[in-house]
Amino acid sequence: MVDKGIVVLDNGGHTCKAGFAGEAEPKRIVPNLIARSKAERKTYVGDQFDSCADFSGLQYKLSLEKGYPVNWETQVDVWTRIFGKDVLAVNTPDCRLMLSMPPLCPSAIQATVDEMAFEHFGFKSVCTMCPQLLAHYAQQVCPSSAENPP
Repeated sequence: MVDKGIVVLDNGGHTCKAGFAGEAEPKRIVPNLIARSKAERKTYVGDQFDSCADFSGLQYKLSLEKGYPVNWETQVDVWTRIFGKDVLAVNTPDCRLMLSMPPLCPSAIQATVDEMAFEHFGFKSVCTMCPQLLAHYAQQVCPSSAENPP
């Protein structure tokens, strides 16, 4: 049973896997970056990166280093794209967020993530857990994904 009121976001260093609680697979896998093209003079956020024609002159801005968020402006732009009408199309004040965070995450980073989720996006509630627990939870909710590994 899919619950459109709970957004699940695995915020990885290379990609963000986004979907809804109860789904066996993420709805979308989006690059977790912003790229600027000198030749085309365009900025690509998240999944827009796939439409880039010339990769030779790109400048990348990643939001995570060693698994921890370090570039908050980039992360906000990527999450705005993910929650917006082009990817998940959710009304964040009506949803809850389940978010992956690295184990033993420093409290300053956790506080900033909470601030982004509540004050910038307006989620009802946020549950953060390490990706391993998120995967274990998914196997309990959607056992078919455990029986048929990719």
